Amino acid sequence: MAGVINIITKKQKEDGMKVNFGASYGSFNTQKYYGTIGYKKDKFSIFASANHDQTDGTRANTDFDISNGYTKVGYELNENLSLMADFSIAKFEGNDNGSIYATPAPFGIDITRGKTSISLENKFEKTEGAIKLYHNFGEHDLSDGFHSTDRNSGATLYQTYKLFSATNVTIGTDLKQYGGMANRGVKKDSLITVNELAVYAYAQQTLFEKLTISAGLRLAGITYNLSSATTFKTSVSKGFRSPTIMEMYLLGRNPNLEPERMINYEISWLQSQLNNKLSFELTAYISSGENFIAQTGGVFPNFTRQNLGSFTNKGIEFSAKYMVSKNFYIHGNYSYLNLEKPILAAPRQQINLSANYNYKIWSLNLSAQHIDKLYAAIISPIQPETKIVNYTLLNARISARPLKQLEVFVAGNNLLNQQYEINYGYPMPGIYYNTGFNVRF
Repeated sequence: MAGVINIITKKQKEDGMKVNFGASYGSFNTQKYYGTIGYKKDKFSIFASANHDQTDGTRANTDFDISNGYTKVGYELNENLSLMADFSIAKFEGNDNGSIYATPAPFGIDITRGKTSISLENKFEKTEGAIKLYHNFGEHDLSDGFHSTDRNSGATLYQTYKLFSATNVTIGTDLKQYGGMANRGVKKDSLITVNELAVYAYAQQTLFEKLTISAGLRLAGITYNLSSATTFKTSVSKGFRSPTIMEMYLLGRNPNLEPERMINYEISWLQSQLNNKLSFELTAYISSGENFIAQTGGVFPNFTRQNLGSFTNKGIEFSAKYMVSKNFYIHGNYSYLNLEKPILAAPRQQINLSANYNYKIWSLNLSAQHIDKLYAAIISPIQPETKIVNYTLLNARISARPLKQLEVFVAGNNLLNQQYEINYGYPMPGIYYNTGFNVRF
C-alpha cells in the first residue's frame, strides 16, 4: 500500500576519511566481497561503496551473482541550503531450474538496474524541506527471448512549517511518470506510460506536553504520554496502490486490474520498566480493503493476477527487549495475523527470539524463528490449502575482535536442519554456514 517513505542513505558526517571492507565464504560456494569509503572536508562530502555476491545455489542451474556500486556527493551551499546527488548501478545474472515438482526447465535472467537523484534541502529556524528529482531505469533479458526496458522518473517537493512552538504543518506533492517497453522474439509491444500526481498535508499539535494530535489527508493519530515510561498511540490511515506495469502487462498480466485500497485502524501501548532495562510494545490493528491483487491459477510462471474483492485482516504484534547486563541482552517479538483471504508469504503466527552476549573481544548471537501456517502457494482463493508450511529455524554467530579495526566471524544457519519451502517447489537449504572478516579504519 502507498505511504510516505523517507530513505536516508549513508554519507560521511565527520571530517576525514573512513574505509571499511570485508569478505565472507560459505556453503554452496557462496561468496561476498564489499567495501566502502567516505571522505569529508568542510562543506564537501563523498561516500562510495561496491559489493559483489555470488553462489552456486542449492540445486543444479540455480547459480546467481550480483555486482553493484553506489556513490553519493554532498555540498553545503550555506548554513541553510545543501545540495545532494547520488547514483547507483546493479547488474545481476541468475538461473532457475524450475519447481522440484515438475520437469527441470532451466531459465536464465540478465538484469541491469540503476537510479540517480539530485536534491536541494533547506533548513531554517521556522521551516525546513526539500525538492528532489529522481530517475530509475532497468533492462531485463530472459533466456526465453523476452526483453524489456523500464523507467520511473519524478519529482518530490515538501516543506514543514513550525507555526508555533508545539505546532508543525507539512505540505507536499509527488509527481511521477513510469512505464516501459517489452518484446518477446520478433513481437514488439508498444511503449506503456503511466502518470501519477499526489498532494498531501500533515499537521501535528502537542497539548499540555503529554498529548500529541496528528492529522493529514489520509491519516489521523493521537499520542498520549501518561508518564516518562508509558505511552499510548492510536491512528487511522488510508492507503492505496496502483497496479504495476509488470502486473498489468507482463508476468501473469491482467490489464483490467483495479488499484488496491485499504483503511487501517491501530492502537499501541509502549512501556518501559526497571530503569529502562525492560521495554515492550503491544499493537492491535484492523485492516479493511478492496481489490487486493493476488497471484492465482497456478505457480510461477503459469499464474494469473486478479483483484480478490474486499477483505478484512486483524492482528496483534508484541515486541520486548531486556538488558540483563551491559554485556547481555535478549529481544523477542510475536505477531498474529487473522486473514480473511490467504496471502502469499503471510504467516498466521510468527515468533522471533534473539540473545546477544559480549565478553572482552568475543561476541555471540543466537536467534530463533518459528513460522506457523505460511501460504507458499495459492492455486485458488477458494481452496488455499494447496501448500501451507510450518517451520522453526535456529541460527548462531560468533565473532572476535583481535584488533580494534578487525572483526572475524563464523555463522551457522538452520542448525535444526529444517526441511521447508517459502516458495512452492523451491526447497530451502538444510544446515549451512559462512565465515569471513570485516576491517574498518
